[in-house]
Amino acid sequence: MSASLKAAVIGGGSMGRNHARVFADMDDVALVGVADVSEASLSFFQQRYHVNTYTDYHEMLQREKPDLVSVVVPTEMHFVVARDVIAAGVPVLVEKPIAATLNEGADLIHLAAKHKVMLTVGHIERFNPAIRALKRCLDAGELGQVYQISRAGSAPSPAGSKMSAW
Repeated sequence: MSASLKAAVIGGGSMGRNHARVFADMDDVALVGVADVSEASLSFFQQRYHVNTYTDYHEMLQREKPDLVSVVVPTEMHFVVARDVIAAGVPVLVEKPIAATLNEGADLIHLAAKHKVMLTVGHIERFNPAIRALKRCLDAGELGQVYQISRAGSAPSPAGSKMSAW
């Protein structure tokens, strides 16, 4: 079966890798591009998915003409990147939160309506059956008091660390 939708991802971090993997695994979707500011990150996507990569997401939008885009950049960049995708007329999924501020989120909703572009927010873990079961156990007091949750093998990010701006 040939792909009927062309998908692109802006942001090559861990969530960007998840979005790219899901798009690449879908029979009716072709992952056509990934944009990130890190050449090392882009190298991963080129090797893993044999996909076109870009350090400038504007160029990716223009060249690839995707049918949909996932925006998975740091939260402080959600507004600018999603705004640009909406202005390009491309439906966009923004990882949560929708934006860094309430006003930015409201502006994105307004822009999407104005341009008649679908805007969605990724709340994937909210519907994850394992997370839902964990929440039920926590709410029932079955697991005691939770003080911290971390992913095994991951080190905490240094305070104030940020990805380079687009």
